[in-house]
Amino acid sequence: MLFLDIARPMRFPLNFVNWVVCTLISLSPIVQVAKGNHESWEKQFEALLK
Repeated sequence: MLFLDIARPMRFPLNFVNWVVCTLISLSPIVQVAKGNHESWEKQFEALLK
């Protein structure tokens, strides 16, 4: 699944809600595991290129 949030100018209450939602999503365990998997893959790929 791909979640894409485009930063658009919004007025105060909505820009704060958007920031909170994006921050909470980025801290979720699912995203953290995916981030770790990606970093692991990047390290393996870099090792192959050396």
